[in-house]
Amino acid sequence: MKSLPLRRTALAMLMGMALLTTGCAVESAPQPAESSSSPSATSPVTPSPTTSATPGAEPGDGPDAACPDAPADAPAGTADDPFRVGEEIVAGCFTIVVTELDADATHDVQATDPDAIPADGQVFAVVKVMIARTGGDPAGVDAIGIRYAPTASESVAADPDLRLEEQSPPMGTLEPGQASGGTLVFEAPNSTTPAVLLSVEGGSDIWVTP
Repeated sequence: MKSLPLRRTALAMLMGMALLTTGCAVESAPQPAESSSSPSATSPVTPSPTTSATPGAEPGDGPDAACPDAPADAPAGTADDPFRVGEEIVAGCFTIVVTELDADATHDVQATDPDAIPADGQVFAVVKVMIARTGGDPAGVDAIGIRYAPTASESVAADPDLRLEEQSPPMGTLEPGQASGGTLVFEAPNSTTPAVLLSVEGGSDIWVTP
């Protein structure tokens, strides 16, 4: 993660190089005798992009090099140091927020679909998320893996046939600056210590707990 002074230094170096290049071009080019027009404005110099060292995302070159950095005080995203529901998770060019985690929303799911009956010893858990694309190239929200963990040693995928009211999982492709929210329903054992496991483009699990 680059610090602010390093970013300023990189920007200053780029501007200096741009001015040096401009100066060399001026010295080598023939000078007009007179000119009544004002000099043309130079294009603004863009600082070199930085990569983000964030949970679940590998640093490197490419489109994600322009992604924002995670806050220095962000949790590690591990089972021992998880994010909490409602906290922003910066992972590459995605910012993800688990806005709700309900370990037993069976009644609410059955209000939408009375025929939805969990197996013996199981309940319907609901997870709501918001996903924003903060830079880089357009990317599909399916790059974000979302699983529900009733215990620390097991996790389940969402059931695509289950809905909560008219809400559905986030879907589609996000342009930089766009966001998509959605709801996922899981069938799992009832839990007093639930968690959500997020993964970005197949990266390591990012833990989110209530």
